[in-house]
Amino acid sequence: MKFYNIGSLNLDYTYFVDEFLKPGETKSSLGLQISCGGKGFNQSIALARAGASVSHGGCIGAEGDRFLERFKREQIDTEFIQQTTEKNGHAVIQVNGEGENCILLHGGTNQKVSKKLIDRMLSSVEKQDMIVLQNEICHLEYILEEAQRKGIKAALNAAPVSEAIKKISMDSVEWLFVNETEGSAITGCRETEPEKILDCLTERYHDTGIVLTLGGNGAFYGRRKERIYVPAYKVNVVDSTAAGDTFIGYFLACMSRGMSVEESMRYAAMAGAVCVGKKGASDSIPRWKEVQGLMSTR
Repeated sequence: MKFYNIGSLNLDYTYFVDEFLKPGETKSSLGLQISCGGKGFNQSIALARAGASVSHGGCIGAEGDRFLERFKREQIDTEFIQQTTEKNGHAVIQVNGEGENCILLHGGTNQKVSKKLIDRMLSSVEKQDMIVLQNEICHLEYILEEAQRKGIKAALNAAPVSEAIKKISMDSVEWLFVNETEGSAITGCRETEPEKILDCLTERYHDTGIVLTLGGNGAFYGRRKERIYVPAYKVNVVDSTAAGDTFIGYFLACMSRGMSVEESMRYAAMAGAVCVGKKGASDSIPRWKEVQGLMSTR
């Protein structure tokens, strides 16, 4: 089984601050880190480090060579990455003293992914493979429609939530990953309890496996009437930027290994816990041996 990630490639400008800036406020950062990121990039790294075979598709700008270098080091296929003259997609990230973050995105090259590139990538996907998607690129509805037509299953991280994604058919989506805010937004659910939000999601997308991530409070799984809860592992949070992407990559990789949903969630939770204990986004994503070793001691 191979994962084809049609995903975002952002240059992350991460500023470390004691507290998030308030309207009208100016302050000096405690540090700056420039690195490769984006939900798509992070999820591909997490999949690869969890032992999965990965091909990444997307667009980069003139300054995007560092993505190709990183993917080469991680043994991720880059056949479907196109380089353009557009400004690369990027993110301005603040990380406060508690490890929380706030992120401002600029789409850039992520909004230049062509249908021609998408068609070429989907033509390489076999029935047993899976495409991985996030809402940081263009033509998401087209990709899912083509996946449905070709009988290809998709894993979708519905973030960031937009008005358009609320109307998209999820018929080809095997796995849908959302947090509480995203889950409420795409369904219009007014509930605040995670279990109630999950009920809204499974009622609307009853043939899809829903993974509702709750940060430090763990994660829920639901499909139809089935429910599983896995708590988070308690750690000292340094930077939570790539925690969700790490969870998703590890969960999918573990499922492809033949693990159960609950076991895959536990491994994903451990990987996420390791990730938040380090600074940075993709650099903080752990490798399989580290996670496997930690799980064997519990």
